[in-house]
Amino acid sequence: MVLERALAAGAAAVLLGVASVAAGQAIIDTGAPTSYPAPEWLERLVPDAEDPYWQAYAAQRKAQHEKELELRQFRRQYFSQGVSTERRQVGMALLRERYDLPELYPLLLETFEFDDDAGLALLDMFADAGTDAGDATLAWQAVFAVEAEMRDAARERLVGRVGELGAVPHRVKLVIGAGLQKSVDSEVVAAAGLAEFFNLYEMVPLMIAAQVGTGGAQGGGGEGTGNLGWIIVAQQQAFVSDLQPVVSNSAVGFDPTLSLVTEGVVLEVSDAVVITYRTEVFYSLTRMTSNALGTPTGAWGMDQGKWWDWYERDWKPWMAARAEG
Repeated sequence: MVLERALAAGAAAVLLGVASVAAGQAIIDTGAPTSYPAPEWLERLVPDAEDPYWQAYAAQRKAQHEKELELRQFRRQYFSQGVSTERRQVGMALLRERYDLPELYPLLLETFEFDDDAGLALLDMFADAGTDAGDATLAWQAVFAVEAEMRDAARERLVGRVGELGAVPHRVKLVIGAGLQKSVDSEVVAAAGLAEFFNLYEMVPLMIAAQVGTGGAQGGGGEGTGNLGWIIVAQQQAFVSDLQPVVSNSAVGFDPTLSLVTEGVVLEVSDAVVITYRTEVFYSLTRMTSNALGTPTGAWGMDQGKWWDWYERDWKPWMAARAEG
């Protein structure tokens, strides 16, 4: 009885409060705080809207978003399916005129990633720019472009640029080094080919590590569950596991259910580790180091332990002597 009265009194208080608010009456202030100050560490995470650095960053992001929308409209106007060749030529000329800005290079690559005509026009624009940003973007495409034809075209233009400069720019080296550390075989192989062509001896440790790639495999269609495969060596015998009679006027029949019994060995593959031997990286590494030392290298194949022993024993002293000379 006491509990029922307390619940009734609480409900009445709630209804009274709602009625008071509806009637515009004042609610008694209990003095309890309605908000609490945020912890200091949380306040530091919230950007200050009056900070000039934050304002500049917000303005840059806004301008980038506007340019992204503009480029999408530009692509639909000049490079969509069914556009005439003459109009595409006009679009490629306008690309140089309007969008030859280093800050837009990543956005341009993303927007025209799968358009060969625009992609080649962009590569020419990067090469003709004659800037460090343009050279680094060429290197990026030479390593990370999805299509092999685009990687080859970017590599050709990058080789021409390095020939003009007489040296490999530092940012180009950074891109090649990043490619050697990736897990995608095509990217690693492309980066190793550039390292060999430009004789980037400082990339040897990365090339040694990139010869062998490892990764796991899971079953269930990529969902991480199930089995990768089955191997069955067995004999199967069919038998009638169920028999249902079927009766009609002046007729009787049977509906059998057939099942199989398996006798033998079943091998279930539920997990695996895949080791990839990148022979292209191995050949690039051995050619480059053999030419540098004047003696053949790589007789031990892809044995990582022997490669690192060779690196400490022969390559590091050679690099030190080369730096001093």
